[in-house]
Amino acid sequence: MILETLVKPIREENRGKEKQFREFLNTQEVWLIPTTREIWEQAAYWRAKYALHTPDAIHVATAWSMSVAGFVTNDVALKKIKELPLWLIEELG
Repeated sequence: MILETLVKPIREENRGKEKQFREFLNTQEVWLIPTTREIWEQAAYWRAKYALHTPDAIHVATAWSMSVAGFVTNDVALKKIKELPLWLIEELG
C-alpha cells in the first residue's frame, strides 16, 4: 500500500499530497502487515481466480488473511471480488 500510494505524488512532485499520504499512512488505522508464505499462496489463488496483477493479488490476500472489515481502493477492477468487502474511494464521498 505504501508503495502504490506514494508513486503518483512523488512522480508529480506534489510534496503536499505526498505529505498528506505519509501522515495518513502513519496513523493507527493503517497497519503494515508482514507477508507470510500463507499470504503469498493466497495471492496466487486470487491472481489465478480473478486475473489480478501481482500487487493487487498481494493486497487482497493480505486483507483476506486479516479478515478486514473493508478494503478501500481506487481500482474499479477489484469490484469483481465478491468475497471481500470493498469500497471505492469515490463512493465514500
